[in-house]
Amino acid sequence: MKVLIAEDDAPSRVYLENLLSDWGYEATACETGAQAWERYLAGGFRLVISERLMPEINGTELCRKIRADSDEHCYFILLSASFDKIDFAQEIDSGVDVLLTKPLDAEDLKRHLKVVESLLALRSGAECLLPLCAWCRRTRIGEDLWLRLDNDPDSDFTYSICPHCSGNLRSMRKSNSIE
Repeated sequence: MKVLIAEDDAPSRVYLENLLSDWGYEATACETGAQAWERYLAGGFRLVISERLMPEINGTELCRKIRADSDEHCYFILLSASFDKIDFAQEIDSGVDVLLTKPLDAEDLKRHLKVVESLLALRSGAECLLPLCAWCRRTRIGEDLWLRLDNDPDSDFTYSICPHCSGNLRSMRKSNSIE
């Protein structure tokens, strides 16, 4: 999968580009939002990972431009050193899919990328199962890892029960049984 990186901090940009390349992604890195926008228009990117504060075009504005330009969904991950003073509703309204803090936790990013791959496969109509708990709406990412996702109304999901909810169900059944 082609991934566009927009990061003005050179060490962070190189780290992210190398990390994604090591994981088998085709990573293209840019140091400004304007460069990222030009690269995006050249086509083929299904995922953008962008720093929030960048010169020329910031990450939030880059996301808005991408959402306005494309009919096909491009997954957008926004990075920031601090989300303390950020209006989360504004970021989500701009189309941001995920907000991650820096320094980046590589394993956390890897889990998010697995989710992205599954969601993009569902959107493209590819054969793919995304196990989703019918109660809490968490999806299974690994053997024992369940993450909460917002449902995409245009996607069809298969449902199962995650271990956490399954344990709650057993507890409820025991407490409601007549002795």
